[in-house]
Amino acid sequence: MQRLFHGSILKGIKCLKPISKFHEDDSKLVVYLTENLAYSLFYIWDEVKNNRIKKWVTCKIEDGVVIYEEQFSDQLKRFYDGVKGYVYTFKKDESFIRTQEEDMCISFSEADVDGCEEISNVYDRLIEYEMLGKVIIKRFDSLSKTEKSKMIDKMSDYIIMKGLLNVDNEQSRFISSNHIDAWEYAKEKSKTRN
Repeated sequence: MQRLFHGSILKGIKCLKPISKFHEDDSKLVVYLTENLAYSLFYIWDEVKNNRIKKWVTCKIEDGVVIYEEQFSDQLKRFYDGVKGYVYTFKKDESFIRTQEEDMCISFSEADVDGCEEISNVYDRLIEYEMLGKVIIKRFDSLSKTEKSKMIDKMSDYIIMKGLLNVDNEQSRFISSNHIDAWEYAKEKSKTRN
């Protein structure tokens, strides 16, 4: 029987309730699950370690392989090293609907857990999956100078568009402490625009 997976930092989950907004219609609530075990690991998010409640997941699935793109130096290690969590499993049945995204399913009803694996260090497990070819990590430090500049420029535009330079909130603190080069570049850009 095919399995679905859900990564979480929370211990002891017995049932997932539909609490996430459905991407295609945010008036509906769903449970998101994946057919890709490696992908579920990226959702084990430690909001205390990362100083952010909302997850910052920069990956996608292509042909069954998870591609993780770092947006700054050592992003993967910074977010996941030392993080402990759990991968919950579910028996796939007709209540789960495939989405347009590869290896993703939703349910509009509750999903009962039928198994759980404790992950002692998410970063170590992701590196194992990288060595097995199940995850490709596009490290920021391996990008060309031009690619790094494009990444920083894109993030600086995001910072300006969201008005993050002018507020002190969780998102602005998270971005300014992680995307340091982009934050500084956004400050430079905003001076020239004013």
